[in-house]
Amino acid sequence: MASSGAQSDPSPETILVTGGAGYIGAHVTAALAASGRSVVVLDDPSQAKDAVIGTDPPAGTVVPLTQQITLKVASGKVAVPSLVDQNQVTAQATLAGLKLLYAVAERVPTADTTILEGTVLSQDIVPGTLVDVGSTVNVKIAIRLISTVTVTAPQPPPPPSTSSTATSTTGG
Repeated sequence: MASSGAQSDPSPETILVTGGAGYIGAHVTAALAASGRSVVVLDDPSQAKDAVIGTDPPAGTVVPLTQQITLKVASGKVAVPSLVDQNQVTAQATLAGLKLLYAVAERVPTADTTILEGTVLSQDIVPGTLVDVGSTVNVKIAIRLISTVTVTAPQPPPPPSTSSTATSTTGG
């Protein structure tokens, strides 16, 4: 196996810190930067905050004591998607895939026949906002107005008159 040899004048290293937006990653990044190294930060927001979600080399690999090991640590943040105009089943599945919770804050009656019942009309968190995994997004959904129809039965005709006019004929 060929050896690259030792460097006599090491230049500052560029180190990739994955999960650099989380608590541990931010501290590691600060320490590396303070030691004169150039740091590049990446993150995986789909995991719980500060969870180690990977290593390089992979876990279980035997390495020399001086070899660099990269930890991939999650920040626990995720961007909220736009849910407006989605049906509530799709909206709930979208949030579940991002490890966010879905809650109906209000059911809004609508007479607009172009809006299907269960359509998300608005959400409380602006799309694109970074929130903690496990956060709840509250939505307002459309419901149909309950139509009330008043049926008026036609008025029956008045009963035939029971008063009789007596006509008498007198003979004479």
